[in-house]
Amino acid sequence: MPRRRKRRRYAFQPQAYWFHPTPAPRRGFSPQEQAVELGLDELEAMRLVDLLRKDQTKAGEEIGISRGTVQRLLYSGRRKVVQALLEGRPIRIEGEAGAMLQCASCGFEWPTPSPGSDGNLHCPRCGSSYVYRMKEEVS
Repeated sequence: MPRRRKRRRYAFQPQAYWFHPTPAPRRGFSPQEQAVELGLDELEAMRLVDLLRKDQTKAGEEIGISRGTVQRLLYSGRRKVVQALLEGRPIRIEGEAGAMLQCASCGFEWPTPSPGSDGNLHCPRCGSSYVYRMKEEVS
């Protein structure tokens, strides 16, 4: 029996969950059949290491996983992105970001704070302390 999946933290919410090449994908297949599925955890690992230039240990601490798992996510995610680029396939980001917070006063939404933050939950937009958790990560 495999070990239970560790809870992961994401510090962003993707603006789009589908990316399509131009021109449209090959005829004869639906986009879902030929899409490359990139996990949100793979995207977060690539964002932290490749875009923000954090080392794998620090990225693992932010996500809440080990350095070895970050390395596996990087290899897997990079392979999928390169495959989509070379084969002209769409990319679908799968999964949802972890728990989101919402301000009861102004309705602004943002991801839960990363570990090491001061822990004060105030709306970044209006400063209200009337904040609640919207949804939990589904594993």
